[in-house]
Amino acid sequence: MSLTARFLVLGALAATVTGCSVAYQVEYYSHVGPAHVELSCGQSFQLFENPGHRLILVKPYPVSEAAYLACTAFSRDARNADISARAMQAVERHFEKTKRPDCRGTGARAMGLGNVEVTYDCTPKPVPKPAAAR
Repeated sequence: MSLTARFLVLGALAATVTGCSVAYQVEYYSHVGPAHVELSCGQSFQLFENPGHRLILVKPYPVSEAAYLACTAFSRDARNADISARAMQAVERHFEKTKRPDCRGTGARAMGLGNVEVTYDCTPKPVPKPAAAR
């Protein structure tokens, strides 16, 4: 097998394994700048919001992930190792910082190694009507 053919096979394999997430991320998030969010136990995330599609890409910093894992080893309070749940918390914190109380995360899916894409909705919750007096 020639060297070029090997690179093509390796490239196809890498694209399959990552789910073409790099091309997807460039298409949906290359035009937006990052926002930074910090949670407890040294967790820091970069958030890239695509408001047209109501998507937020959450990328943890590798160093903060290492600090978080070290913190959870010694802390009883911080035991949430699920990256999707922590990504949802980061998105909620982002909405608090940007003063958007009606916005909330609706779903999360893994995007490559450690990245999570969160869908969100900003539809105001209906206000309950007062009960009629009898």
